[in-house]
Amino acid sequence: MHLKIIVFIFFILFICAGTVYAGINRKSYYITVNKNFPKTIHLYLKKKNILTSFANTGVLVSPTYSGKYFVDLRYFEATMSGKTPWKKRYEDKDIPFINYFNRGEAIHGFPRAIYGINRSLGCVELPLRNAWMFWKRLGLKTLVFIEKDKHEKPAYMQKNHLRPHIKDIVSYKNHVTFFKQSAAKMQRKFKFIYNDYGSSFKDIPLTSLVYDSFNILSIKGKYKIKFKRKVLLTGGIAIGSKIGTLTYIAKQNKFFFTDISSLKGTYIRSIYSAKIEGKELDVKKYFTLNKKNTGILSNITFDKKNNSLWAVLYSYSYSNKSFKNYLCEISPKIPLALDKKILLKKYATYLCFDNAGNLWLSGYKFKNNKLTDYIEKIKSKFLNGYLTNKHIKTIYTFKNRFAAAIPIIPGIDNTVYALTHSYAGGNVYNNIVILGRRNIQSVSLRGYVKNIIKSGNNIFFIDNILKHGIFYKTLYALNFDSNPTVPVKLIRFYGKLNGVAGGFVLIQ
Repeated sequence: MHLKIIVFIFFILFICAGTVYAGINRKSYYITVNKNFPKTIHLYLKKKNILTSFANTGVLVSPTYSGKYFVDLRYFEATMSGKTPWKKRYEDKDIPFINYFNRGEAIHGFPRAIYGINRSLGCVELPLRNAWMFWKRLGLKTLVFIEKDKHEKPAYMQKNHLRPHIKDIVSYKNHVTFFKQSAAKMQRKFKFIYNDYGSSFKDIPLTSLVYDSFNILSIKGKYKIKFKRKVLLTGGIAIGSKIGTLTYIAKQNKFFFTDISSLKGTYIRSIYSAKIEGKELDVKKYFTLNKKNTGILSNITFDKKNNSLWAVLYSYSYSNKSFKNYLCEISPKIPLALDKKILLKKYATYLCFDNAGNLWLSGYKFKNNKLTDYIEKIKSKFLNGYLTNKHIKTIYTFKNRFAAAIPIIPGIDNTVYALTHSYAGGNVYNNIVILGRRNIQSVSLRGYVKNIIKSGNNIFFIDNILKHGIFYKTLYALNFDSNPTVPVKLIRFYGKLNGVAGGFVLIQ
């Protein structure tokens, strides 16, 4: 009898000790949110920054207020409702991984096409996977520091509206040299489409698909640039509310994009195909995923061999407190079929195919408070058969603290270009790294680069910089043959939309 009592007492003490330890461990974490563009959230463990992520904070008419707060309420998922600054009711169900602070503001997951900008109604929004990683490590009474926002008001709210003395587009002198040296004819007539994440004059968040082109003209031995722009689709249209990732299929002369059409109870993720017919945009729904707590997590990539799209889908469950992701093929059957190929052991953020038909994946894992980025490869012969995790081979791993999607482009001579992000001195840096050549870092720029794309032996990217209330977008190029470590500035533009360039595709 005495033995049972002693065992019971030890059991109670063990439980109490575990609870105290868990409480101490949770209290040793704290959060800081930097509201300067691009906006970031940081997880600290005993004053050491162990994890950083892009985050969205409140729009100007509904800001995330600066200050020191404590997490006072937590939910795995819950309904968030209220009224927008534009007097519209909203009721978003099944919002995941919520950490409330400051009387209703919260750190939580939310499916956006871009992070790092003003997009919420006061909350701090994270990519879903990152919100899950933060949620597991936070607890009640966790400290949250919201830092002040130093940047100016948007240009349209300033007296000299949009600063008219600044040109809409500026071409750099070295763009002529670059295009004269380029062997690809399409470079003389450069056309691209990008997502612009801006706001209206009432600060209502807008997403637009913008078509840009510029021609390199030779007039009496001198080269000049002719620039054109057209807004193809904007947030006021039903299918344009939250336009996401883009991918272009040259042979079909069409591109695909994702969109969230509703947030009331279910994240309805759809994929649309679009084709420019003359001056019009022909848009057709390609596939819709309508399932609770499930959606498209990564970019979408096209398999030329099998005429199908591939993506990574997420799924989270309250019952077993889990967050899972699946590598999936969306086959061209009629009706379109979602073939759930494999439950991934690791988290993937980006997919792409190389010329040999191999599928490349990039992602990261956060274990023992350490973040590791990885790049993996699946040989084409495994994609049509019975695919397992054994067929996924890890090619590269490297340590990082920044949990973000890692766009990758297979290069030449077994090299891979990868876009990563780092944080130092209050600034975000965009690092384009050549892997396979002793990890040579080719470029590191301040600002915000969302994506890199390849054309011939060149890669292109758009860097976003916020200055004087204007988001300046600079188009850069890197050439594999001449100098793969020195980026060339081609043009700088901003336009009336005054937003951040996200997804980016070349049109041939």
